[in-house]
Amino acid sequence: MLTALGAGVLAAIVFLAAGITNEPIDAQGGPILSVDPASQTVEPGAGPFEVSLMVSNVTTPDGLGGYTLAMAYDPSVINGLAITDSGFVNSVGAQAICPSSGIDNDTGILAHFCFTIPLIPEPGPTASGPQALVNVSFEAVGEGTSIIDIAESSIIDPQGNTLAASKTDGEVVVVRSGGDGEPGEPASPNPEDASSPGLPDSGGASNGSSNTSLIIALVLAGLGVVAVLGTLVYFRGRGRSP
Repeated sequence: MLTALGAGVLAAIVFLAAGITNEPIDAQGGPILSVDPASQTVEPGAGPFEVSLMVSNVTTPDGLGGYTLAMAYDPSVINGLAITDSGFVNSVGAQAICPSSGIDNDTGILAHFCFTIPLIPEPGPTASGPQALVNVSFEAVGEGTSIIDIAESSIIDPQGNTLAASKTDGEVVVVRSGGDGEPGEPASPNPEDASSPGLPDSGGASNGSSNTSLIIALVLAGLGVVAVLGTLVYFRGRGRSP
């Protein structure tokens, strides 16, 4: 499970970088964050597979201004490989930046955030039906079931106010077809597969990092964005370009 400290730091970076307040706004009917597909079954060694964080029912006039992805999973069953923004946040012309992301396959957490530049807020996209916010690539590393937990994920409007959203987790079932078990049931352990359980192959993930290292990296990247935005605000206030 993603720690409250880690999720709090990520949220603080987004709100500080945007120079905004964290005031929840309830849209009529309420936005929904969900995992797609809600459930899928994969085999060990079958190669990468993908899950997406979806958003729907964003109907406020200002639309969507950004999001924080915070996803927890069982690293003995699946490992994160890569995180890719879908481009939905800036699909109506508002300029969005996605300054930082990280994957920690030791503890089973990954994080990513993206927001529109708040100097001149413009309406963001709305979503009646499900729209992908971000796509995450995983690989199966061990048999079992992993919940894809998005409880700490969040969305904001272009002014930086949190849009209260309901959330629906997903799951991934990793099972070996055939082998010693009946179809659709986990096979008995194979000694040849016993080496390095729970560790992914080389890829986009940082496999030796700790939860603290991931959070520190995200904080430093977020502070860099704050510095750039702060400089822009300063020179705009003095009435000249830097």
